[in-house]
Amino acid sequence: MPGSDRFQSPWGLIGASLGFSIGIGNFLFFPRLALQYGGGTFLIPWMICMATWSLPLLIAECWLGKGSRRGVVQTVIQVMGEKYAWIGMFMGVTCLAILFYHSVVIGWLMKYMIFSFTDTFDNIDLELSQTIWESYSQSFTPMISHLVVISIGASIVYLGVNHGIQRINLVLVPMLFLLAFGGLVFSVSLPGTEIGISRFFFLGGDGLADIHIWMDALAYSAVSFAVGMGIYLTYSTYSKFQKQTTLEGVIIAFGTHAFALVTAVGVISLVYGVLTPAEVDRVFNSGVKDMDFGLIWMPKLFSGMPAGEYFVIWFFVCLFLVSMTTLIGLLELPIRVCMDFGLQRHQSVLLVWLVTALFGMPGAIYNPLLTNQNFVWGNGLILAGIFMSLVFRRCILTLSKEMGSTESGKTSAPDFWVKFIFRFFIPLQGILLLTGFVNQGVKNHPDNWWNPFAVATPATWMVQCGLVLVALYFLNGRIRFLLKKPKP
Repeated sequence: MPGSDRFQSPWGLIGASLGFSIGIGNFLFFPRLALQYGGGTFLIPWMICMATWSLPLLIAECWLGKGSRRGVVQTVIQVMGEKYAWIGMFMGVTCLAILFYHSVVIGWLMKYMIFSFTDTFDNIDLELSQTIWESYSQSFTPMISHLVVISIGASIVYLGVNHGIQRINLVLVPMLFLLAFGGLVFSVSLPGTEIGISRFFFLGGDGLADIHIWMDALAYSAVSFAVGMGIYLTYSTYSKFQKQTTLEGVIIAFGTHAFALVTAVGVISLVYGVLTPAEVDRVFNSGVKDMDFGLIWMPKLFSGMPAGEYFVIWFFVCLFLVSMTTLIGLLELPIRVCMDFGLQRHQSVLLVWLVTALFGMPGAIYNPLLTNQNFVWGNGLILAGIFMSLVFRRCILTLSKEMGSTESGKTSAPDFWVKFIFRFFIPLQGILLLTGFVNQGVKNHPDNWWNPFAVATPATWMVQCGLVLVALYFLNGRIRFLLKKPKP
């Protein structure tokens, strides 16, 4: 990698990281959870989980990347030793597995964005919207969409950090914020939206005692930021600037949450502009899934509202663009790992493109497989977050003054809290969250929760993640050998 191929300003790193973290969950997952849990009641655990999971891990990744100047595998080796290379590889595998199904989903969004510019969604009801989705998803078109999307993303990262990743994010991220604010302004002008806004910001203290709201808030915080698998670490390796790591992390975290609030208010205003409060409660208490909410319910809602033909374009353009900025980060991590193993950037891009194109195809053909892999590697991401906290805690004694460490190993209040967060609290949160998922999975699948071949059961993610961990552990020596092999 040429030494000049780096982010040319701190805003290049911040823009790329924001582009990765403001994903489609801000348009789908977050509004649904807010509606389901009564708005303001969900916002409190959402902010707390950001402060105790997302923000610390985000800062940790940025610091590790700037300190090591290497990909995630070599960073783990540098911090923990050669016998732990398998931990870094697990983070890379997690990212790659998420990339396989995420590229398929972006292909869906690209097709629906094209639909939005036609009369496909004019005057449709829920049944017709379901038919449109089924006819598309059961055809061969998702395979083509998947290949087109992954080719666009690979073309961007092929250009490098400065000319590809930085430039596209410095254009798309401000554009997305402007689109989000524009949609908010227009959506709140609809009649009836004041009810939705008041319910979104209403705090119901009784709901905070519900363990499920805390579990979902933590799950959203972990999955939406995707901290732990090394994306922010990878981006930070390309930073020219060593200082202000904590400030950069805070800007990224709060920028992402600000974007989520703006989009949530806009989407919820649209929902209440069409449905009555009773209809909203009935829809979101029926267990509607995130992609069903976005691809089936939202087109139906747009067709029944004033200027709906313009709102549907706004919605799917935003979804597609925000998902593409996420895709860039998911591509760059395995590309950087390949480069650490000795490949050139163009070789790494081609290899990652081929692997993603191949392994994304099964999910594009068979949707239940896609659902299962989303479930498996969403949980794998939480496990990667636990690993990242354990890696970072090995560096706590060498933290810079900016991050709260002191000279001569003396303990200070900030240093104590840093140690507490990474040595105890983040692993505890991750273990509790995974345990909760297992318990919920047993309740949802009482007859076959133990079946590793069933869709979204506790057994399937434990077996898949377990097999990957075992395989990487026994391949640890081979990984070390390839990393040490002289580079051309």
